[in-house]
Amino acid sequence: MQKLKSYMNKDTYKTTTLDIAAFLTAKSLPLLTIEREGKQCTFVFPDSDELRQLIESFLYAKEGDDDTQVDARKMLSAMKGLKFKMYSQD
Repeated sequence: MQKLKSYMNKDTYKTTTLDIAAFLTAKSLPLLTIEREGKQCTFVFPDSDELRQLIESFLYAKEGDDDTQVDARKMLSAMKGLKFKMYSQD
């Protein structure tokens, strides 16, 4: 089981969890930046009501809930895109 590390302030939402970052990206939320500290990457998104609702759905919705449905190709594309950005930053 993954350790969930997320931080929210009044302007941004930060998470170290690739699954959540890919889900938000696949749902068309903009990624502001990826912060790197050693080997740890933190994905930063602008805070919004939509973001908060999507995170709650991702974490607590029942399987098959409409809010958590994402096209498989979009999710894979989001994962690949995030990994590319993670490993191409120096």
